[in-house]
Amino acid sequence: MLFGKKAAPDDQVSALSRAILIEEHSSLRAEILASYGYAQSIVKWTLTAFVSISAAGLIAIYNAVSTDNAILVDVTLIIFGFGLPGIVWLNAWTWLGELYRAERAGSYLRAVEADIANVPGITKHLGFQPARWETFIWSNRKVRGLWGKQTITYLGTAGVFFGAAFGSVVILVVLWAELADNGVLHPAELAWLWPIGSALANAGCVIVCGVIYRRLMTLGDAVAPVPATL
Repeated sequence: MLFGKKAAPDDQVSALSRAILIEEHSSLRAEILASYGYAQSIVKWTLTAFVSISAAGLIAIYNAVSTDNAILVDVTLIIFGFGLPGIVWLNAWTWLGELYRAERAGSYLRAVEADIANVPGITKHLGFQPARWETFIWSNRKVRGLWGKQTITYLGTAGVFFGAAFGSVVILVVLWAELADNGVLHPAELAWLWPIGSALANAGCVIVCGVIYRRLMTLGDAVAPVPATL
């Protein structure tokens, strides 16, 4: 019996170890690909939500001013000042979470690949160094700088989130200035709270994203401490 009280033959243990290693490697690679797929879906959903909500908000503010509806004016300012940026930043946090999940699996695989590479005689026996993909694409920021995989790969997508949030604040400021000039904002003495409050809320969200991103980069630079037991 393989899992009985008696010790299993070495060839059975070897075969079982290889099967487990192959299955684990395949499942972790699938998890990485799934995380990147989810991350791309989040970006697409963010852009769709930004365009749709922005269009609806602009139509709403036009109707609010035309009908002198102060409540609808406030609701629209809340959407552009806090609601839309909130959606953008929540999606950014989710996007970073998926990247963290992918980097976590990649870090583990790099450690496994290092263990395999340290098996005595394996490279000489095979004629090549096996299981090296995650190690091959890995690039420590201290070595590659801005051209590292964990930096340059994410800059463009991160710009989408920052651009969407910044665009929402710009729309808010433009609307706020126009409404303030027309005396639509009530109470007028507290109208300055809209842009200031939105700017502070966005700054807080940027800080949270920075903390998550820093942890992501640290994980991407590291190799997980997996014991060499292969």
